[in-house]
Amino acid sequence: MARRGRQPTPPPVAPAEPFPAPVAAPGPGAIPVRRAAFALACAVSTGLLFSIHPASLTFWDTGRSSYWKTLYMPDERAREYQKIAELIPPSARVASTDFVHPRYTHFERSYDYSDYPRKVADYQDKVPDDTDYIVIDTGHPYSKVRSLDDVRELKTQPDRWEVLPDTTQGYFIVLKRKSS
Repeated sequence: MARRGRQPTPPPVAPAEPFPAPVAAPGPGAIPVRRAAFALACAVSTGLLFSIHPASLTFWDTGRSSYWKTLYMPDERAREYQKIAELIPPSARVASTDFVHPRYTHFERSYDYSDYPRKVADYQDKVPDDTDYIVIDTGHPYSKVRSLDDVRELKTQPDRWEVLPDTTQGYFIVLKRKSS
């Protein structure tokens, strides 16, 4: 018997995956990885644009208040402080504003001079009763005291405080408690 044309044998079919993964859906670990990448991108961009560290843009921008020379180089105010540094003995109890407050923490007592009522002053708007000196930085951006007219103690107790001569071109006001 003659064979007529032989049909080619089809290639073998690959076995089907028992649980095929959807093509469009991400794998089980993809979503946390994407969220972590997004969080990292946000942190890096925020750090570059808005922070004040050496890797940020604002640190090197001369027009910003966070420019490195503005933050870390002594300015006129810092140089003027040196003129009053020796006026106050280390045995004194000093109330001072933010800029100069760290310079008095090693003295007998160091109090923060602000409007915030504290226990050491019986929660009243005043310095503690044992304060010997008050040092006020009039050039600090957040200081409410700009001149002698603004000093709370000179308004409420002018007979108890002596104003020391200003040698700092108005950068600092130094008061000394009068002896009783």
